[in-house]
Amino acid sequence: MPFFLPLYNMRRETRFETKYQISLAQKLTQLHQKISPNGKFGFKFGTSKKPNAWKDTWEKFFLENRWQPLWKRIVEKYPHDQELKKWGNIIEKKVIPELLGDLKVEPVLLHGYLDFDSFLINSQTNEATTYDPQSYFGHNEMDLAFLCSPPPFENESPGKEFFAEYHKIHPPQKNGFEGRKLLYQLYHHLDKNHFYFLSSPDSHKESLTLLPNP
Repeated sequence: MPFFLPLYNMRRETRFETKYQISLAQKLTQLHQKISPNGKFGFKFGTSKKPNAWKDTWEKFFLENRWQPLWKRIVEKYPHDQELKKWGNIIEKKVIPELLGDLKVEPVLLHGYLDFDSFLINSQTNEATTYDPQSYFGHNEMDLAFLCSPPPFENESPGKEFFAEYHKIHPPQKNGFEGRKLLYQLYHHLDKNHFYFLSSPDSHKESLTLLPNP
């Protein structure tokens, strides 16, 4: 029997009230306590656009299973845009190694697509409810970065109450979160726009400005 999410029981407008931010943080904390069964990054299922083949390091998983498949589709769509090719090379050869190369990460179960549009408040249970997952074992900061909307939509992001609750169980890594967050947001922004046919060469270049100057 097919499963239909009862959206008529969900409320969007109250999602960032303090009690619901705490509820979401608790749900995400529970999810991120599930550790990869083999100590690797990936999942037993995947797709051609988002492969989940197991990798030994997070850098290798993000590069080979997320960034490269997405960028390949973008370049194939705009084969003559040299500026896009230049940016792709910079991100692959410089940005990803610098931000992820020496990172010590425990692979935990992710929602995988947890942005502003992927959680609501269930009016029957009065708790945060997530949906539309694309789960795999990866870096917990991916879920956090997707939740934090990039400029100019910062108001569609969790506040300090969310992070205070989440960090009770999962303390923040000491260095580099802001840079990694921008990289993860860039990936998510490009992936979402490309999937919904909202992309153009100019829109991709505008998205690339999320990253610091190389």
